[in-house]
Amino acid sequence: MKTRRKTSSRVLAFLLSFIMVATTFINDYTVVRAEEDVAVSYDSSSSESSDSSSDSGSDEASSDDAGSSDESDAADSADGENADDVSDESDEDADVSDGDSDSAEGESTDGTPEEGETDVDEDDAEDEALEEEEEEIPLEDLVINEDQIVITFSASEGGSVSMPYQILGEEDDVASVMAIAEDGYEFDNWTKDGEEVSTDEEFTPAKEDAEYVANFAPVEEEELEFNQSKTVNGVKISLYAKPGVLPNDAELQVKAVSSTLENRIKDAVDAETEESVTDTYSFDINIFSQEKGGFVQPEDGTVEVRFDLADKDIDEEASLSVYHVETNSYASAVKNVEEVAAPEKGESEISFDAEHFSIYTVTIINNSGKSASISVICKYVDSEIEGVETVPINYSGSYISANDVAPAISGYSFDYA
Repeated sequence: MKTRRKTSSRVLAFLLSFIMVATTFINDYTVVRAEEDVAVSYDSSSSESSDSSSDSGSDEASSDDAGSSDESDAADSADGENADDVSDESDEDADVSDGDSDSAEGESTDGTPEEGETDVDEDDAEDEALEEEEEEIPLEDLVINEDQIVITFSASEGGSVSMPYQILGEEDDVASVMAIAEDGYEFDNWTKDGEEVSTDEEFTPAKEDAEYVANFAPVEEEELEFNQSKTVNGVKISLYAKPGVLPNDAELQVKAVSSTLENRIKDAVDAETEESVTDTYSFDINIFSQEKGGFVQPEDGTVEVRFDLADKDIDEEASLSVYHVETNSYASAVKNVEEVAAPEKGESEISFDAEHFSIYTVTIINNSGKSASISVICKYVDSEIEGVETVPINYSGSYISANDVAPAISGYSFDYA
């Protein structure tokens, strides 16, 4: 496009220059012809006069011819200069025209943008027009005729509707409207004047003036039962709770206590019971909820806790019991132990219902009683030899007296203790 404009400008400048040169040449040629005719006419009239006059006329004619020739030469010279000037002006006009053409291709003289930019502006204008069309005009800003039917739609908290109103003429059909629930809500029903008219999300009302409301309700999360297990140090710890007792995202966390605390717990339990404590397995049990932001305790119920020691070598005469352990704030010392599950002889499992969680210990108890060694001074029955004998004995209770067991030692007769 640019090259075509440039070429056209140059052709036009050339034509203008040619026309001006041609016009000047024709004018000069006409002037010369006229002067020549005048000279011929003058010669004819001079030939009719006397010879002397003819001679002088001839001289004058020659002088005139010389003058005419000089004038013709001057005219020709002037014509040439005029032609050169016209040519130079034409070239300058052409250059200016080319410059203007180049400038016009970037932007027109009246500030109109290029063709591509115009298309972009038109697209933007169309987009803005579409957006304006999509925006619903408020009902109160509309002029409604008396013969038109107006149906309005609104939504309760937790949702929206696909259209706010319909304005219908006599020939218009009623369109369906959709109820759209937000996250965490579900659609309930459509009502008119407080009365339910539909339970379908897509609703087509009757063709009459009316106001409809789409009602939404929060989604009630189904409460789940809790049933999780962990195995730590060969002991399986299982927890079960009915729905609603623990949060749905509850997670069982179990860890064994340190060996130092374990020994202290064993000593505390041993001092509490009359039976012999063989082993203790103590665990810090907790329930974590991300939703609640930390550890939680049971609500509106209890949690069944079960210890399974099937992988442990337990004597048939031994029994299991469970104690709740209360420690200091640093969990380094035992403040109190409380039995929460009675001994069950010959079983590898034991369970109880917990109202809160902390440290619990499952205890293996030897039902044959406590064992100890006692030294007695005695003498053989069949001889008078006295001696000191140390024998092992089993007993129950927190302590034992030598006077209670010495007479029962086989092969000896009690003397003193």
